[in-house]
Amino acid sequence: MRNSDPHDAPHSAPNGALERLRHALQQALGGRPKGAGALFPKGADARLLAAIQAIGPARGHRHPPHVAHGVMAFRLHGRETPAPELKYACYGIARQVDWDGRRLIDEPRRVADLLAAVGDLAAPPADAHDAPAFRDCCRGLLAAWQESADERAAEAAAGDGARWQAVGEFLRAQGLL
Repeated sequence: MRNSDPHDAPHSAPNGALERLRHALQQALGGRPKGAGALFPKGADARLLAAIQAIGPARGHRHPPHVAHGVMAFRLHGRETPAPELKYACYGIARQVDWDGRRLIDEPRRVADLLAAVGDLAAPPADAHDAPAFRDCCRGLLAAWQESADERAAEAAAGDGARWQAVGEFLRAQGLL
């Protein structure tokens, strides 16, 4: 028995135009899975990835604001930087977040101050890794260390690995490397 409601008619009766459209879409997709990735031509993912890699990491205002804020707070306050900002400065040690593209890792005095400030957060040796602020800063330094693997390898091949030496020694002293 057919429903007499005109709003239900397209749903209850087969529609040739909709079937043709569905068939045309399946042909255009070439049997690939449906979803967001199916809307792009084959090979677009590889081209998009290549473009992202060519552009390089985000800089300045494209960085998460808290990382840029942490680096700037550290530049202003040095070793007196509060723990939350210090944590983000650790994550941003190798990132260009200033308008002029400076990085903390390129300034040995600031790296020494940053590592000293992080060291000041450490609790007594038995509880060193239980101190949340210290732990968070170490995580930030370790993340920066891992993100910089290609840069460090290139510097080592060129015979210049001094830039990351202090950070590596600090992380080794904490048992993280």
